[in-house]
Amino acid sequence: MHIKQAVQVVLTSVCFALVGYGIGYGRHTEPAVEVRYIHNDIINEVIVLESQQCIDNLDCMLLAEAIYYEARGEPLQGQIAVAHVILNRVHSSYHPNSISSVIGKHCQFSYRCDGSTRKGITNVATFQTALKVASKVLAGEYTDPTNGADHYFNPSKMNVDPDWSNEYSRVAKIGQHVFHKRG
Repeated sequence: MHIKQAVQVVLTSVCFALVGYGIGYGRHTEPAVEVRYIHNDIINEVIVLESQQCIDNLDCMLLAEAIYYEARGEPLQGQIAVAHVILNRVHSSYHPNSISSVIGKHCQFSYRCDGSTRKGITNVATFQTALKVASKVLAGEYTDPTNGADHYFNPSKMNVDPDWSNEYSRVAKIGQHVFHKRG
């Protein structure tokens, strides 16, 4: 079996596992999470060989997906910051307590509702970076550059600041994103 076919089998298995996980075979409190990581025509062995530890880990893959869609045009520090916002939410009493629940919560992240995922991952190199960042953030190799932020937005992509931006403390600006913390 060629590496590309093996990757397709693994990703198909992950997708089936996600569907089972989302409809009640896993923890009943988790929402269904639709994931479209990579279109078959751009799967390559480099992603697998460099990021196997992430591909085998649902939380890591979901975090990489969020980094890719939310911060792929940002510098490394901005990608790390977006990942930490998700983890900060997981550890907050105001948000669900798992990465899949935080990311799966309805429209909490723009890419989940704006149609961005319809095309899937189209830039392999950028997704490789997102996989590496997600893996290293989860391993504790990158500290939180956001000072505990649990919200962010990109003012250049919005006509007005979100309502919550006036209620929460602004704690950082990294790349194009402005980071806020509840409380």
